[in-house]
Amino acid sequence: VHPNPFDERLRVRLPESARGSEIRVYDMKGRMVMSQKCQSSDMELYLEGFPSGTYAVQVYCEDKLVHQSTAIKTAAGQD
Repeated sequence: VHPNPFDERLRVRLPESARGSEIRVYDMKGRMVMSQKCQSSDMELYLEGFPSGTYAVQVYCEDKLVHQSTAIKTAAGQD
């Protein structure tokens, strides 16, 4: 997951075998704020308009958590 911190876009690189997995983004209150199916091994998530803060980025394969990372969103132009 990079860049970290990020302002509007976050890139998630996964192994080729992860195609079809689901990327879920949660805020620190535990609310899922985004869910996206992996169409390729290099995914870009657009998070403009989301408030600054810390987010959990989780990758699920067949409903099992296979990877988790933390990403920090800054205000646009501050990273």
